[in-house]
Amino acid sequence: MTLLPVALNLENRAVLIVGGGAVAARKAAAFAEAGARVKVVAPELRGEFSGLEFQNVQFHKKCYETSDLTDCFLVCACTDSKAVNALVAHDANSQKIICNIADDPQNSDFHTAAIIRRGEITIGITTNGLSPVLSRHLKAEIEAAIGPEYEVLLEMAGSYRIETKMRGAFWRQVLESEILQLLRLGKREEAVQKLESVVKSLDLFHKSASRHSEGAS
Repeated sequence: MTLLPVALNLENRAVLIVGGGAVAARKAAAFAEAGARVKVVAPELRGEFSGLEFQNVQFHKKCYETSDLTDCFLVCACTDSKAVNALVAHDANSQKIICNIADDPQNSDFHTAAIIRRGEITIGITTNGLSPVLSRHLKAEIEAAIGPEYEVLLEMAGSYRIETKMRGAFWRQVLESEILQLLRLGKREEAVQKLESVVKSLDLFHKSASRHSEGAS
């Protein structure tokens, strides 16, 4: 099975989580963080749900029913019961709703990834559902390698309006420069100066300034 990694816009989308354990809690938190409207259905909440508060999450302490899928964009079946998970998957398939089955990755329509966020940078790691433990290990390794300086760099660079045809050259020069190293050392002002030098060297500063002037007029 070969998966295609995609970045979904889940803002205000309805997502159903069936289950009340640690796996369900992690998925509910991840979808809520992405802006989804999350509904959790389970007779009781356990694991990581205990003592936690989630925004955009509604809890329904009851057994799963087919009607819980109404208007849902996707669903995760995360119960301890293979029969219940299979029923959720069957109902989802009947209604053309994509489904993740916690105990049956091979028959799932999608897998959630281990996620690393650095501001607007998002990195997802998946092992096709074969080893969540390995995914978490790789997440820790990558988190150590990609520090907050990348988030700051993207924020800084995003303040310039670069023409699409020039973005490749712009980013190549930025990444070949000392800017990231300066940010790692906490020398933001020097990094800003270097960034402006890159912009000027590509004759972008004048164009960017011109656009701002046109917008002001």
